[in-house]
Amino acid sequence: MAIVAKDKIGWAKWLNPTTARHQFGTVAIFLLAGGMLLLVVMPSRLLVPWSGALHYVPMGVLWWLGALPFCLFAILYWLFVERCGLVCSKRMVNIHFALTVVWLLDLVRLVFSWQNSLLARLPVLQLSDYIVEIGILFAVCCVFFLLALGSAHREEVK
Repeated sequence: MAIVAKDKIGWAKWLNPTTARHQFGTVAIFLLAGGMLLLVVMPSRLLVPWSGALHYVPMGVLWWLGALPFCLFAILYWLFVERCGLVCSKRMVNIHFALTVVWLLDLVRLVFSWQNSLLARLPVLQLSDYIVEIGILFAVCCVFFLLALGSAHREEVK
């Protein structure tokens, strides 16, 4: 007779995310752990122009910055959907998740364009344009969170 160990943490939920909280939480955990690993193992720093001056920022901190929206949305899905016993439309959650990944990729593009402009001795890029772009993408992510929240309904008991 085989002994079956109880999975107290629920690893299956995190390895194969089915809810919005687990989708966003899995990426957040990956980015937070990756940032910590980069800070400890490979303490590389990037030059980031901010407020008219160049600042050295550790690469791990940039990973943590990328994790912030995923942490925020995982907490919001937990607070407003799962605690209330609601289920969001899978389609809306997937669109919201994809837009948040696009935000992350745009952040990476922004940091690499900063690095490229510094190495090529080009004039400092217009930061305000890029900050507005990142802000608009984040606002679109928030709108899709609200749309996904609006599509939430009570889970049917089988």
